[in-house]
Amino acid sequence: MLYVQVKHSLRATPHYSGVAPETIHDRIRRRRLELNLTVQEVGKACRVSRQAANEWETGATKAPSGHNLVRLAVALKVNEQWLATGKEPKERAEPLGADEVELLAKYRRLGEREKKAVHAMAESLLLPLAAVPFTGTM
Repeated sequence: MLYVQVKHSLRATPHYSGVAPETIHDRIRRRRLELNLTVQEVGKACRVSRQAANEWETGATKAPSGHNLVRLAVALKVNEQWLATGKEPKERAEPLGADEVELLAKYRRLGEREKKAVHAMAESLLLPLAAVPFTGTM
């Protein structure tokens, strides 16, 4: 009788697919395995013990938060939001270099006309060399 009641209540659940939703613990383990990292390596990268990293993965403790979540996301090369919630994007954005930061700051000070000129120049620089006719002179 109890089996029938449980089975019936699962069918009555609007979006029940028979598969439990992926948890942060699942994402931690899956990503660690994708990167061929050991639990020890993850713990070291996050500055926690191997046991603490293992507990994050197995769900034996609550999910990491704050600095630990950020360190874990960096170690696993994923976006913190994806790690915490499963929402995209998964991939971690590559940080800008100092020259890129400087260039972006200058670009942001330009007016709309100047920004269009920068876009046109960038596009012309990205054209493949094959598209530029060779005249035989320089």
